[in-house]
Amino acid sequence: MYAVKVDPASVPDEDITWSADVGNVEFIGGDNKGRTVVVRGKTLGDFKLEIDIQGALSPKPFIKGRVLEKKTVNVYLHIVRDNSGENPAMTIEHFSNLLSGANRIFEQAAIEFALAGSVRYIDNDEFLNVDKAWYLIDGMLFSAVAQLQSTTNGTGGLEIYCVVDIFPNCAGISMKNGEASDGITIDHDTNSAGLAHELGHALGLKDVYVMRTGNIIPANMLVQQEHMRDDWSGGSGTGYYNSKLTHRTLLQRLIMYGTLVSTTADFPLGRVYGLDEIGELSDIRVGIDDMGDRQPTHW
Repeated sequence: MYAVKVDPASVPDEDITWSADVGNVEFIGGDNKGRTVVVRGKTLGDFKLEIDIQGALSPKPFIKGRVLEKKTVNVYLHIVRDNSGENPAMTIEHFSNLLSGANRIFEQAAIEFALAGSVRYIDNDEFLNVDKAWYLIDGMLFSAVAQLQSTTNGTGGLEIYCVVDIFPNCAGISMKNGEASDGITIDHDTNSAGLAHELGHALGLKDVYVMRTGNIIPANMLVQQEHMRDDWSGGSGTGYYNSKLTHRTLLQRLIMYGTLVSTTADFPLGRVYGLDEIGELSDIRVGIDDMGDRQPTHW
């Protein structure tokens, strides 16, 4: 589904006409009129939807899209319980609901995560609440999360570990940000967007921030073409966005935004300008183009 906001509201839907630049998509029911349309992919590849509003706007606004082959990724679930095998950190039903919500988000990337195999329970009090930090103990680096995520490997899919709490102040973690080698750990407070964020790391994506290690995206910086080249709409030098839309607000719409907020929901096509985890400004890997073959596995 694609939508465009057209003001004033008195502009009739029949004066708003959508068209596709190539023939790899079609409008459901042939309906290409109005503020909202639904398209279906016919063949793989990029496309561009143009919107013609009678008597207004030149050049025409457009929205880029891509028809992708659907990929299914197996997920292997591990739930921590106490030493006696009681008090699981999360129920299977609750995790299934989280995964369903994450899959709705990943429809943008044509990826479905499927719960595979039997659920594995880890009966160990020490893993119910885990510290994400690394410590030097007897000359060796140690992390409780890393130890937990190393209990299973070679499944051919993604390993997800459910605990009661990850501290300090963390709902989910992939030990190697942007690499698929390690498992994913989530706590019982994680929501579907949080799970989708960690799955994004398994696909090779990075965190993006508006504020990090003393550096900051200015609050008054507006969205601009050079900061989102693959997702800009309307043609060079234009862009049909809210004139007051800031880059901060845009970043906080991305699933890979580094702090979980209620607005995170989107995967762009390409990279977006922002602060990385060490506070350096660059074009960050947050989009579909950087998901590789969209078939991640943990070691």
